[in-house]
Amino acid sequence: MNACIRAVVRAGIRSGLEMYGIYDGYKGLLEGNIKKFTRSSVSDILNKGGTILGTARLKEFAEVEVQKKAHLESMLWFVSVVMVLIKVHKLSLD
Repeated sequence: MNACIRAVVRAGIRSGLEMYGIYDGYKGLLEGNIKKFTRSSVSDILNKGGTILGTARLKEFAEVEVQKKAHLESMLWFVSVVMVLIKVHKLSLD
């Protein structure tokens, strides 16, 4: 995951974009846990396990009001595209 994050951030910066990371998934979005990424902030992440952004379950996100709040929060941060990187450990077809 960190290799993907690093590649996306570097490509965005090369294209002249400001890149931000949303820590802890939708929970981080709702709590404003968003930080600007620079080339140096992703330069030493390949050797770290997991993802530097972290993950968090948010059962409340199933509620429409919580989804609306997350949408508003993303607009306030000028996030026009939210890229969600999902790592699937197991797919069950039960």
